[in-house]
Order: sequence, then C-alpha cells, then structure tokens
Amino acid sequence: MLHSDDARFVVNSSVTLVFETIHYDKAGETGQTVIAKAEVAEIDAFGTAFLVTEKGIHTQFPVAYLYPAEGSTDREPRWMGGQTVVRDFHNAVQPASLRRMSVEEVRKHLEPPAKPPKRQTKGRKK
Repeated sequence: MLHSDDARFVVNSSVTLVFETIHYDKAGETGQTVIAKAEVAEIDAFGTAFLVTEKGIHTQFPVAYLYPAEGSTDREPRWMGGQTVVRDFHNAVQPASLRRMSVEEVRKHLEPPAKPPKRQTKGRKK
C-alpha cells in the first residue's frame, strides 16, 4: 500500500479505477462494473488523491488504496484501485455501503475475459 508521502506517487500519474455497483432488490442480485482511466490532479495532506477521469469527472480516492499497476516504473508510475457500492433495497438499517477493493480484487476485474477453449473437431475417417 502507498502512503501520501510516497515519492513515486506524483501529480499527473495515471490511475485505472474499478467501480462496481451491486443491487439487491426483488429481482435478486444485479449490478455492473465500470472501469475508468484517470489522472492524479492533487494529493492533500490527509492522503486523498483528487482524480480527473478521461471524461472529466472528478473523484477522490484514498492513496492508501491505490496499488502499483502492471507496467509501472519509477519514471512513469501507474496505479490502480477499486471500490464496491452495495445497495440493498431490503435493508432499512443500512441500505448502502462502500468498500475499497483489495489489490487481488482489482486485478481480477482488470483481467481480460478468458477465451473459451477451442472446440476440437473430429476428423473424418477415410
């Protein structure tokens, strides 16, 4: 994990964010995942990174939950992070919750989907 004083974590660093939303309602469990590319605009003294996505949306993310991404170097640091929002329409006490993803969860969401195995065809006998 990073800390706000990590010298490699600099303004203009590239960040890939995973936003997962899960809904529990009459239909059961539904949801979606969105992956956004962003750039660090600023880091405050409390360790919060202020990010701007490619679409111009501003968001905040704790630096402690941003992890080095594949291909990251000291000269060109890249980061990744993720969060899950759970909305439970049947829970009157806590209808929504936010949880930051672990590095393993983020990597799993960023993996390309597995290709189905090639179908083997049987050759014709002559």
